Amino acid sequence: MNITDVKNFGARGDGKANDTAALQNAIDICATEGRTLLISSGTYNTGTLFIRDNSDIRFEENAIISAIADLSVYHSASTFVDAVGRTRGKALIVFYEVKNIKISGKGMITGNGPDLKSDERPFLVRVDKSENITIQDIRLEHSPSWCLHIDKSKNIDIDNVTIYNRHCANNDGIDVDSSENVTVTNCDISSGDDGICIKTTSNLPCKNITVKNCRVSTDWGAFKIGTESVGDFENIFVSDCLFYDVFGGGIKIVPVDGANVNNVRINNIVMNNCTGPIFIANGERNREYAKEGRSALSTIKNIEISNITADIITAPEHGFYDGEIWGKALGGIILSGTVKNKLKNIVLTDMNLSLPGGYNGDIPVKVREMGKLYPEFHRFDPVPAKGIYIRHADGIKIHNIKMNFKAADSREEIYCDDTSNCQLDK
Repeated sequence: MNITDVKNFGARGDGKANDTAALQNAIDICATEGRTLLISSGTYNTGTLFIRDNSDIRFEENAIISAIADLSVYHSASTFVDAVGRTRGKALIVFYEVKNIKISGKGMITGNGPDLKSDERPFLVRVDKSENITIQDIRLEHSPSWCLHIDKSKNIDIDNVTIYNRHCANNDGIDVDSSENVTVTNCDISSGDDGICIKTTSNLPCKNITVKNCRVSTDWGAFKIGTESVGDFENIFVSDCLFYDVFGGGIKIVPVDGANVNNVRINNIVMNNCTGPIFIANGERNREYAKEGRSALSTIKNIEISNITADIITAPEHGFYDGEIWGKALGGIILSGTVKNKLKNIVLTDMNLSLPGGYNGDIPVKVREMGKLYPEFHRFDPVPAKGIYIRHADGIKIHNIKMNFKAADSREEIYCDDTSNCQLDK
């Protein structure tokens, strides 16, 4: 096996020199000549690096790729418009229109996020329009924005990756965007924003996505589909995960921009000290991204969630947004379609939930519609149920859901509004 040390190309790895040119040269030559590039022990300061076809890059333990704290050294090969209208795409490590790549080893890539706060919010790693990519065993941390963005790509394997990303706003862990045949397994994620988020900022779908055996702690959602949702979502499988210290919802399925969600299976999830626990809702926001959008309204159907054990807490406040308190809500399951597009064929089975309870005010008669609002479970609070609230739905099946409440609560355990063909076998 032909392995070449990056230091043979002049990279210093002393934590002081700018190693960008030497690292890029090493990546280019090793990929062209079929060599494995070894990132040996040391700290390599760098700007954006572009990964090439057929690269095999291995990190030694104590090898660190470290972002230079200067926004001018970040670059992009393509851009898109995010949910708040900003042009995005710059990243420290860029895979663009490449294939057959493996990055592995016990080293680290750090983005020095606190020193790079900006409206541009560059990513740490961006896999863009690429295929047959494996990222394994590496540690990713301190991105100025989303840590790992997989966009318009296919056949991606993320395994045993550790992510710590809590030092800036919008610090998602892993975002799978308009991609297919993606596996995320054995990962440990601690993030300031959504931990694992499946989204579609283009008309391309997300399909055949598997998340398994991951640990997620986050200040917001642990696993989420949406909100950015122009393209469809199909065949999403999540299993054998632990969500802990989660303060914005455990499981969230919230397409609001015209996407259709079909065939989602979530099984064997433990939630500890978690808000939520399950929030499924469509809406009518229909936002465009880079002139890609839909006029049709989002639909959600064929969802199965089973074998959930959850210790649920009241959501903490996160300040104000849209003129209202953001985040504060009692825990409980919320399933809410719209008048025009009901939720269809959702099955919840075999759950043991410890819920906050504690509401003894007036029982609300009407819960506001999501409409064009940004969809969050706390925007429904309080709902008429202390356990499960179901609205605008057809074909809901509830079986073997055990609920206990930490405080007395005057509301019903299950409340249905505008539902049909529902089977509620608690």
